[in-house]
Formats: sequence, structure tokens, C-alpha cells
Amino acid sequence: QIVLLVVGIAPPLLWFYRIVFSGLAWRAGETASLAMSLFISAVAMASFALIRRGRFQWATRQLLAVVAVFVVAAYVQTGFDRQGYEQPIQVVWLVLAGLVVGRKALWAMYAVYLVAFAAGVWVDVHSPSPSRLSTGDRIGAGVIGGVLFLLIAIVIDRSVAALRTALRDANRRGDELARSNARLSEEIAERERVTQQLIHARKVEVVGHLASGVTHDFNHLLGLIAGH
Repeated sequence: QIVLLVVGIAPPLLWFYRIVFSGLAWRAGETASLAMSLFISAVAMASFALIRRGRFQWATRQLLAVVAVFVVAAYVQTGFDRQGYEQPIQVVWLVLAGLVVGRKALWAMYAVYLVAFAAGVWVDVHSPSPSRLSTGDRIGAGVIGGVLFLLIAIVIDRSVAALRTALRDANRRGDELARSNARLSEEIAERERVTQQLIHARKVEVVGHLASGVTHDFNHLLGLIAGH
């Protein structure tokens, strides 16, 4: 929920600062980037509302699906080079996919980024506008971006795997502790039952001794009476 709130609130504030206070000229393609960013923020807030209603998996999956489509669209429209400032926040989607949904979602999102990077490099290479970067430099930048995101995905994947292993171990220890507690409770109940049986047996024994003593005394009195 915290991540979704940040995604839903921070981008509109940053775009507000860009439009009102930055003083920079509006560049080509920024209108589309603004629309995409605001749409993702709206989806994030909708996902936040779904989570508050208990629909956790559905909220996360719909957000990642929308992000995947818009990431590819953004690279196709603006190219790889112009997405340099957006790439740090794009790492968030890898983290979200790996931590919340699972390994398949993580690597599916990474595959989406590879497709987006390739499309962005292709757009930059075939762009008619002049640039100081050569075709080899553009391709190299795309490859470096793919490798960096691969390293991040591997770290997330291993971290999530270690976390899930630790969670399974903790759950297993918890289950074993619960079974031990159940056995201990059964043993305590059995011990109490045996104790109650022993107390009852001692009571019967005491009553028996008492009855035997009373009988002996009564027989003694009868013997005295019969003697007289």
C-alpha cells in the first residue's frame, strides 16, 4: 500500500513541478509521457483501493499489466535515450513483481523490459533527428541497460528465494512447535487423568481401611458382649 501511494502521489507532484516551476521548454513526447505517468498513478490509486478491500493479488497484477503495456509504449514512442530519467523508478516494478507476485512475474517483467529496450534502441537508431551518439553507442547503451536490469532481477530473485525459504522454515518450526504443544497438552491431560485415578484409588483405599477398622472394632465389641 505504501508503494502504491508513492506511485500514485509522487509522479503528479513531480509533473506539477516540471510544468509550473522548472522553466524548461516543453520537449516533444513529454505530453505522451505525462499522460502515461498520470494514468499509471491513477491505476496505482485504484489498486490501493482494491487492496483496502482485500483484493490484494488482483490489484497487484492489474497494476503490473498496465505498467508493462505502458513501458513498451513509452520506449516505442520516445526511444531508449529519453527514458533514462524514468529507468530508476522502473526498477520498482521489478521489485514489486518479485516480492508480491513471485518469480514468474519478476522474469516476465524483465522480459517486458528487454522488449522495451530493444524497441527503444531501434527507435533511436532510426530517428531522423541528429545525435552525437553513433549506432554502436545506442546499441551498447541498450545492452548495458539490459545487463543492469538483469543484475537487479537476479538480486531480487535470490533475495526473494532466501526470504521465502526463511519463511517456510519459520512456518515449519511453528508447525512443529504447535504439534509439540499439542502433544504436551495431551500428556498433561493424561497425567491429570492418571492423577485423578490415583486420588480416587487412594480414597477407596482409605475408605476400605476405615471400613476394615470399623468392622474389627465392631467384631471386638460383639465378642465382649458375647463373652458376658
